Amino acid sequence: MLIWLRERKRKVAKWFVYPLIVVFFALYGSAQIQQRVMLNKLTALKVNGARVSYTEYQAVSEEVGRYLSDTPVRPEKSHGELALDQLVQRELARQLAHDLNLRTDDAEVKRMINMQLTGGRGGTINEFAMKRFLQDAGFESPEDFKSYMRRQMDVRLAMNYVASTAVPSEEDVQRALKRQKDMRTIEMLFFNSEDAFPKVKAATEEVEAYFKQHIERYRFPRRMKIDYVEALPETYVAQATPEKENLLRWFNNNKEKFVVPVERDVAAITFLARDFRSRVTINEEELKAFYEKDPSKYQVPEKFRARFVSVPVEIPDASVEAVMAKNPEGYLSKTDAVGVRHLLLRTQPEASDTEKEEVRKKIEAIRARIKTLDDFIRETRENSDDTSNKLEGGDLGFFDKGKMVPEFEAAAFEIPDGTVSQPVQTSFGYHLLWKYSTRKAGEKVSVKEARPKAAAEIDQQAIRDMAKKKLSDITAALAGRSLAAATSITSLPVIETDWFARGDIPHEEASRDRYPFFQAVSQLAPGKVSDIVEGFYRYYLVELIDKQPARIKTLEEARSEVERNFRNQKATELARTQAMEAANRVRSGSLEFSAVPQAYGIPNPTTYTGLRNPQSGQQREENARVDREILSQAFTLTQDKIAGPVDTLQGPTLLKLAKETPEHLPEISEVEKQANDEYRKVVATELARDRIWTVWIDMEKHSDSLRAAAQTLGAEVKTSEFSSLAARFPDFQIILS
Repeated sequence: MLIWLRERKRKVAKWFVYPLIVVFFALYGSAQIQQRVMLNKLTALKVNGARVSYTEYQAVSEEVGRYLSDTPVRPEKSHGELALDQLVQRELARQLAHDLNLRTDDAEVKRMINMQLTGGRGGTINEFAMKRFLQDAGFESPEDFKSYMRRQMDVRLAMNYVASTAVPSEEDVQRALKRQKDMRTIEMLFFNSEDAFPKVKAATEEVEAYFKQHIERYRFPRRMKIDYVEALPETYVAQATPEKENLLRWFNNNKEKFVVPVERDVAAITFLARDFRSRVTINEEELKAFYEKDPSKYQVPEKFRARFVSVPVEIPDASVEAVMAKNPEGYLSKTDAVGVRHLLLRTQPEASDTEKEEVRKKIEAIRARIKTLDDFIRETRENSDDTSNKLEGGDLGFFDKGKMVPEFEAAAFEIPDGTVSQPVQTSFGYHLLWKYSTRKAGEKVSVKEARPKAAAEIDQQAIRDMAKKKLSDITAALAGRSLAAATSITSLPVIETDWFARGDIPHEEASRDRYPFFQAVSQLAPGKVSDIVEGFYRYYLVELIDKQPARIKTLEEARSEVERNFRNQKATELARTQAMEAANRVRSGSLEFSAVPQAYGIPNPTTYTGLRNPQSGQQREENARVDREILSQAFTLTQDKIAGPVDTLQGPTLLKLAKETPEHLPEISEVEKQANDEYRKVVATELARDRIWTVWIDMEKHSDSLRAAAQTLGAEVKTSEFSSLAARFPDFQIILS
């Protein structure tokens, strides 16, 4: 699925990523809005068994229609086919998000909902308006809507993951070049009415007559500036520490909000390929046949050596800091965050416990050599398998909770500043972390984080033009000579690279522009100098020194790689065969489900407890990483029957229902954290309301002066810009003016 999405990432982004959140609100405003509840019950299609409602199809269809109406080029597929394509792509991306455990944190979901329902202004959402919206849109509860929004945002995480991890293949590049050659040219005549303005002359009386005839067009609405005090409940959550007695009373009165749906405990026996690798035998004939079936897999890639000069085009830190200084409130962290570097030693998914232990010992040895930050940066540059940041010393910048896999996040927030962590194992391998800073909400963000936002206020074109001029002057002075001669022309260093291939970092100075750099080098003949290469961070002049053609490795050269691949393939086939055999024996009654692990020499069953129907969107937090196929099959199981082998990410799996708990109203001990969080929001709302009423009542002591009353109580008075009252306060907040 990941490969499928990567191959289509450009098309998916064009049609799908941008309108992710918009598409629902398109439906919300459509003529069919009152039928949404009914349409939700209809199934438009199923993707890998997951249901997609007719409501979603209708929403995407409307979005496609709007897109088609704005483009003069007709696509090859019909309107309906395009809509179905988008639905399939979205559902596959959602499933990928689940498989990769890409989950949007609650704070981000809440922020997005707030921004959507307040038109991007933020602030308090009026309770009546919220209920009206949910009713009109066909959502049964705020949780239902929150679940919908989370699914859409998880999809966006999946697509960002696809885009950030995709490395273009040679075929990708060739297709891109072909598309450039196949671009269409459209000729059109465009008449701009503004060009005719100087030729039009109107007498004063004509202008006056037109104005009087259309006077309503020029009517100014009533506008005003307003002083107001607002108290946002979310700012009072930290102070809202409810007493147990009050919490219990509130919970008992609102228990229906915490209904626990039907839950199932499922036992899973997985036949892992790694458990069968040692049982596989390979002879020389088989190995040779496997290699000869597709020797192109074992290539030594085309390699290049180059020299280059470069000029930075990234916005200088000083310019970013100047923008931040003008608007300091706009560059404050919204959440607690940590600044972390990391060193990664990867482990393959099929790696045995012995192989993983070897990697763990290696990273322990690396850790023993790290005493200072400089040590960590050196070791990362020399050893890390994460090429995206190894030359920057593994710097990941700042991130808040919910952005990293749980094991990594826990270590990052736990270790003290200026220290290295113990080895942390994740699905990627083993990590060492160095935390260089802890930042609280409300503190200034780093220059690196501020740069994208600040860039909108800085003239970047001037920086780029200056870089182009420097490189153009060098090209002119060289007059066809080698770039090596540039040392006598410019003070810029002329750098020579080592041998590098596609995907490699050619040199530290070109590390962040390696793909445009490689694209330029690969099109040059030895001794030729490129035109100006425009990277994201630097502009370059590049000369190809030499290149080595790609070639296929001999069997002897590739033996270890061929043997590993062949052994993995045979182990996977054996695992599936054994899983099928075990399933048949259990179904025939000749083998008990619980006896399967001992009979086949594999690990004991894993029992997943409290699984909820994936269609409900209410999965327990601890089950968020359970394989999608297991969740899907869990609610098709019947007592004393097994399912499988089911293809999970780990391998073929047999499933058996262990227990089912019916829907019920919980005791507070079952949902204590959730109940406590919800009640704290209630208390926070009451505190915010009390704050407003305190100011209101105190105004009487100050001749109805809002500012005087607010100053006495230490409340901030804000002043709006000139606007209509309804435009400034659409959610009917309490306004004191």
